Amino acid sequence: MSGRATKWIVFVVLPLLLALYVSYPPVGVVVKRYVAEVHTAATAEEAARHRVAEGEEYEVVREVKERSFLPLAMGKRDVERRFLERLEDGTVLYEVSQTVPGRVKLGLDVAGGTELLYQLRQAEGQALGGSQAATIDILKKRIDPSNVKEYRIQPLENSRILIQVPQATASEVAQLKNRLQRMGRLEFRVAVPRPDDGDVTEPRFLQYYEEAQAGNVPDEFVKMHVDGDPAARYYLVRKGDPAITGQYLDPGAVRPTTEQYRPAIAFQFNALGMRRFAGITERNQGWSLAIVLDGVLRSAPRIRERIYGPGVISGNFTQQEVADIVNVLQAGSLPMDIDLLQENTVGPQLGRDSIRKGLRSLAVAGLLVLAFVGVYYLRCGLVADAALVLNLVFLVGVLSFLGAALTLPGMAGILLTVGMAVDANVLIFERIREESGAGKGVRMALRNGYERAFTTIVDSNVTTLLTGLILYLIGTGPVRGFAVTLSFGILLSMFTALVLTRLAFETFVEREWLTAFKMRSWIGTPTIDFARLRRPALIASAVLLFVGMAAFFTRGAELYDIDFTGGSLVQISLARPTPVSEVRALLADGGFPRAEVQAVRTEDSTAEGATAFGIRIKGAGIETDELLAELRQKLQAAGLPPADDGLKITGDGRAVLLTAPRALTEMELRQALGEGGDPYALADIGAITPAESAPTRHVTVRAPIGSAAARQPGLPGRILRTLAWAGLERAQLAIIETGPPAGDGPAATMPFVLDGAVQSEVLVLELERRQFGGIAVEREGDEGGRFRLVGARKRLEDLRRELPVGATLSIPLAEVHPDGVTARLAVEMDEQDVRARLEQQALGDLLVISLDARSPSYRMAIDVGQVREQMEAIFAHLAPSPSAVTFAPVEGAASEGHVLVRMKLGQPMAFEDVRSQMEDSGLMSRGEIIVGATDYAPGVVVSDLTLRLPAGEAEALQASLQDALGRPQAVQQVVRIGATVAQEMQGKALLAVVFASVIIVLYVAVRFHAFRFGLAAVVALLHDVVATAGLVALADWVGGFGDVKINLAMLAAFLTILGYSINDTIVVFDRIRENMGSLGRKAVDGDLINLSINQTLSRTVLTSVTTLIVVLILYVMGGSVLQGVALTLTIGVVIGTYSSVFIARPILLDGPRLFAVEPRVPGVARFYGVLMMLGGPLAAFVGGVGAVVHLLKGSPASAGLYLLIWLVPGVLACLVGRGLRRGRGGAVGGLIALAAVALVQLGAMAGLHWYGLGLGSGSDVTLLLALWALACLPPVVSALRHRDVFRTAA
Repeated sequence: MSGRATKWIVFVVLPLLLALYVSYPPVGVVVKRYVAEVHTAATAEEAARHRVAEGEEYEVVREVKERSFLPLAMGKRDVERRFLERLEDGTVLYEVSQTVPGRVKLGLDVAGGTELLYQLRQAEGQALGGSQAATIDILKKRIDPSNVKEYRIQPLENSRILIQVPQATASEVAQLKNRLQRMGRLEFRVAVPRPDDGDVTEPRFLQYYEEAQAGNVPDEFVKMHVDGDPAARYYLVRKGDPAITGQYLDPGAVRPTTEQYRPAIAFQFNALGMRRFAGITERNQGWSLAIVLDGVLRSAPRIRERIYGPGVISGNFTQQEVADIVNVLQAGSLPMDIDLLQENTVGPQLGRDSIRKGLRSLAVAGLLVLAFVGVYYLRCGLVADAALVLNLVFLVGVLSFLGAALTLPGMAGILLTVGMAVDANVLIFERIREESGAGKGVRMALRNGYERAFTTIVDSNVTTLLTGLILYLIGTGPVRGFAVTLSFGILLSMFTALVLTRLAFETFVEREWLTAFKMRSWIGTPTIDFARLRRPALIASAVLLFVGMAAFFTRGAELYDIDFTGGSLVQISLARPTPVSEVRALLADGGFPRAEVQAVRTEDSTAEGATAFGIRIKGAGIETDELLAELRQKLQAAGLPPADDGLKITGDGRAVLLTAPRALTEMELRQALGEGGDPYALADIGAITPAESAPTRHVTVRAPIGSAAARQPGLPGRILRTLAWAGLERAQLAIIETGPPAGDGPAATMPFVLDGAVQSEVLVLELERRQFGGIAVEREGDEGGRFRLVGARKRLEDLRRELPVGATLSIPLAEVHPDGVTARLAVEMDEQDVRARLEQQALGDLLVISLDARSPSYRMAIDVGQVREQMEAIFAHLAPSPSAVTFAPVEGAASEGHVLVRMKLGQPMAFEDVRSQMEDSGLMSRGEIIVGATDYAPGVVVSDLTLRLPAGEAEALQASLQDALGRPQAVQQVVRIGATVAQEMQGKALLAVVFASVIIVLYVAVRFHAFRFGLAAVVALLHDVVATAGLVALADWVGGFGDVKINLAMLAAFLTILGYSINDTIVVFDRIRENMGSLGRKAVDGDLINLSINQTLSRTVLTSVTTLIVVLILYVMGGSVLQGVALTLTIGVVIGTYSSVFIARPILLDGPRLFAVEPRVPGVARFYGVLMMLGGPLAAFVGGVGAVVHLLKGSPASAGLYLLIWLVPGVLACLVGRGLRRGRGGAVGGLIALAAVALVQLGAMAGLHWYGLGLGSGSDVTLLLALWALACLPPVVSALRHRDVFRTAA
């Protein structure tokens, strides 16, 4: 075999086969579907015949319905059973499907997936704090440890977390739930070594186990069996706090391993943990070290010496268990337990029509790119097309191997990566064209073309790879996933362009299939004077940036999609299967055109549609302008007028932020906003919380007027018990009188008198704390401490004995109201923690109002009640009509003129909805008729209830109930949801861009031997990102460009622009460097820049055209789902091409002149001049943009403040800096000028702060003063050391 044939096998055939294998089968395939009988092995003979244990089930195939031959398929088969029927002889029939999962995972938007709803379980005395956010961070790592999978995780109200994962099989979902719900709590505890462990001779150890064997486990130890198996051997493990926990682990050092050929987990502590572990093992030599994972003892090795290094957790693990435990330990332990509340299978986020349009546009765009390259470069283009197809196959193979999910925008990104890969081929072909034009032969032109293009391709792609590396190291979630896709795409495009195409060309030349490089030339090498156009271009860029940023900040939260802002989740149930497209059309007609609709698959779902849907909408579905105007009017009437920007809607559209002119309590604010001064009658406003931490000890908890919570029976008692759990202040009251119980049975009575007044509900709480629950308390008289206790005689006698006359009770300081409780807390708590404890008891809809904490700023949640009303109106004609409610008497339960009836609902309903409809119909006017009503928490769904009805009116009431509960109701639930993109993710994405810019500056400066090359490249890159963001905001503002709200897909598009921009710039820089060497130039001038740009212009245009073909087709044909991504990329490509010619090159040419100074200018004056020339334009730009933004928002006063604080000092700094650079004034003059600029800013801000106008806060003034002092420090030190610097430049 020749060397070239070997290369084809190694570089083409094997990688291609491997990529196809790891992505085979691309979609799930049912390999066998059959009907099976399920029997139970009743005898030993039957069990032996079917190879199962006696009493176990076994299958007998009855009918094979489908069978497919699928050789070489990777992965386990997923088995699903569907119940068919139960025969008369007890045999159960199931339809069994064996499916080989598809290797190419599709995203939630295309294929749907699985939805899991979890509830945080708060332990007694545990504050919620930031536990929900911390739990979400850990769950993200457990769901996607490799940061390449697509998923959605959102915080919900009431301490719940909603997770959606795409296209998971039943076994994958089971594994995921196991990973998510593991606490991941690793503990190392000291244990008593067992006598059968070996050389255990110490008498006390033997004695401990002898006592334990006799049933007397020593008090300081607990008995724990290995692997939690009662049949396994046990150890005596020391109680109390563990010696050391998993929080000291080094996550990167946790990995799978083997121990005696069995799966195990290797671990290592961090530096602090290693020191602690060494001390623990040194002090406890001779003992055993129990390794406890989530409360289960895994192993207990003997401590024989001081241990510094790594360790191993062994046990009865499977490989999958080890993988899951490693994942959990690397992610960290959960701050609190989570419980799975609900599991659903959800459909695609997009309708069929949207998916069809998106896939069609992707296919058309890909074919047009291949056709363009083939037509322009002829035979060479066909080779490039083949390489691009291989690049796509390799990339899909890599993503399949990593388990990454392909969303529709993700597919567009991959196609764009392939389009950008054309750039390397274009560079090579243009170099080959130049060599052929110089008269070189085919072989020489081929070799020189690749060699001369190699450096350019490597430099341009390495800078993009560095960007991807920084994004991966610093970013989180989708940002890291994008970095992985980008990096592999770049590496594969370099491989196909530099290795595969060269191998193909060399083969064709050797076999004389290619005797000349024939290509079309539509552009050639022009002679445009680009250097002359640089200044008009810079002015145009400045105007573009100014207008774009003004539009960006003016739009504010309106520019962002629900991924960034959060909103409301509406769950609806319809009467018939309905297509997603129809639901989306109804929502658009009803005023929600941007609602995200997702079908929830149920038994009623069909191929045409579903009956249950989850709808996500941004905000709270209310006219915010009208709400703000109404709130401002009420505040002004109450003497609390907010500033222009002191009353605004939050970014998520779910709350109003208020900055009051003075600090006030929440009750004062409520009285100002309430209807008629009623602090609990606030239209469209729900919970009010201080914007900053404001601990309180005096709170009132109330149900909103007219809410379902206000109608809950026993609500005050539930609130009081929850607050007592949190801790209440108490007063001591003495028992001054009791008497012997009167009567027998469960209704005996006993007098009970205290020496102070207390409400009966509060006394019940104290009796329950004393273990006397179930005793009713009835007041005798209107007030005071005289009561009558009602309960079982035995219980009353026990109470009288345990609490005799003279004993004291610790009574909570609380006042009970019909709809809530006012109480004093034992310790200061934030409202958030109080509300979190209420949410744990399903009391999250209540108002928590601080009565003593003052704050100048508040967050007022917008009530979602209007969303329910609007949705009910939209889907009224599709609302399900419940079947007739049925009733059945409860045998033997009639008593005292009443009968007990079991009411079965036509469809499951939330308990509070059932009760609300009964109250609205007047059925509760005679009192409570639901048995055990206090046992039903809000949110509980019921299908039947037991009712206590008057015997003579039972039939009439049953007829009324049928009418009341037969009302159609489409909306099942409305809850608030948080943002998919956390603030941390947004911050880290920006931080990654900053770090990537620094790395690019350093790399380019080293490669091109000049710092200005790196600076020019980064300035062009930042220009492209900022300009694109501004134009996207302008397009959204103007309208007519489709759906251009910023979401996760558009975030990936912005990051793609980073790679595209730097790639384009480096190509021209490389040609400038080459020309400097070939022409013997020492400096960059206008002629050199013109020559280099003109030489690479054909490559620039061709690359831009191929990329624009992709993004324009996606924009025109891709539908609404791809319009935002396509528009962003279109703008980015155009701006990137423009900046590579008109931004980066002028900085190379004019950059040195910008900071040039006269030779005789002193160093201190030079420092001041450069400082002001850098800071002045930036301050002026900020002031101008801020002024325009506030003018557009209708705040002329704030616009004037921006002009005064930033624009005027910025312009002044520019003028002074220009003079200092030219020698007009020395160090003293510079210091005076700088002080003047500082005084203008500081004076303006101090004055604003004095008059309370908002922008001039004390912290702002302090920060600005510190910055100016820092700027003055170097010249002042220099002035003290060198007195002669005070000479002027003249």
